[in-house]
Amino acid sequence: MAFLTTEDNVPRILTRGTTQKFRIGFFTDGSKTTPLIPKDPLLFPSYEILDINGVTIQSGVMQQDGGPGEYSTSWTVLNDALLTNPNQRYEFKSSIITNTNEQAEITHEFDVVDNEVTADEDRSQCIIVLAETGLRLTIRCTSRIDLENDGALSLQVVVGNTAQNKFLNIAPQQTGNKVTLEDGQILETVDGDSFVYSYDIPENLFKGNCQFVSLWNIRQDLSAHPEIQFQLIRSVTGQILNCSVQLRQLIDKLATFSIEVDGFVLFGWRGLFVK
Repeated sequence: MAFLTTEDNVPRILTRGTTQKFRIGFFTDGSKTTPLIPKDPLLFPSYEILDINGVTIQSGVMQQDGGPGEYSTSWTVLNDALLTNPNQRYEFKSSIITNTNEQAEITHEFDVVDNEVTADEDRSQCIIVLAETGLRLTIRCTSRIDLENDGALSLQVVVGNTAQNKFLNIAPQQTGNKVTLEDGQILETVDGDSFVYSYDIPENLFKGNCQFVSLWNIRQDLSAHPEIQFQLIRSVTGQILNCSVQLRQLIDKLATFSIEVDGFVLFGWRGLFVK
């Protein structure tokens, strides 16, 4: 019979981009006192890893790891490995034919999940930029945009305070209103466990005290649904920035508070009370 080892068992959940070790034991009983001896150590115990569609993605012969009867092998999960769902899981299968022509097999199901993004993400909904200066716009993705498999990424900037959709000419030398990853205009960098895509908006495009919206059109690959990410951009002059600081200081000074007097809750701003 085949048994899972008591240490470093076959993992239940694997993560994209990691290497995992599968450890199993072939013994006559659960106490692991009598190991099964393979008929041909060059052929057994054999193993195979099947994806969620039942396709063999890795196979071979397991290597002895520890005492007699204990074996292991490793598998590196690709960054674009298919993810499991409630109805489809990966399988690890291993079998052995012993020196007495007996056969034993073990099958184990496991999940593959996406890598969790631990790098910092920019979650701000609005970017403040000084008028007439340049700006680097960025987005972060958990996996690389696959250009070879019909993936695509483009960026446009809309003038937000106009009645009609008016796009800024953000391309180099203002030759167009769209830049793309395919043309090499958008840059890709690896940041921790994610991919950051960025483009530097030229100077002098953001006029003072105006509103803009950046539009990222994203398609990870041929099978993925297109999506749009947007972010509000406000360009302000130095004078407005200075006024903003002064206004914030004034608000802090006029901090509200409340007290209860004879059953009434009184709200106040530095000595001004209302019931």
